[in-house]
Amino acid sequence: MTKQEAEEVAEILSQLGNPIRLAILLQLQKQDWLTGADLLSPSAKSNINFHEHLKALQDIGLVQRKMRGTKFVYSLSDDRLNQVLDLVATLK
Repeated sequence: MTKQEAEEVAEILSQLGNPIRLAILLQLQKQDWLTGADLLSPSAKSNINFHEHLKALQDIGLVQRKMRGTKFVYSLSDDRLNQVLDLVATLK
């Protein structure tokens, strides 16, 4: 693994360390193409706070967004992420 690859993996793992971001990813693992309202976590302190988390996941390439009608919907951007989330789910 190159230094750049290691840095990218470390960034992904750091995102998984945030409970709100992890909850978003786990929800998207269960069902693709959810709206922000579908994903909004009760633990998110505000709608703005929640959307900042969602944007961070998009920025590092874990979540993708597309327009469906008049709403944005979200999905995991890489099927390999399912393997990581399966492993994380066993750590309960």
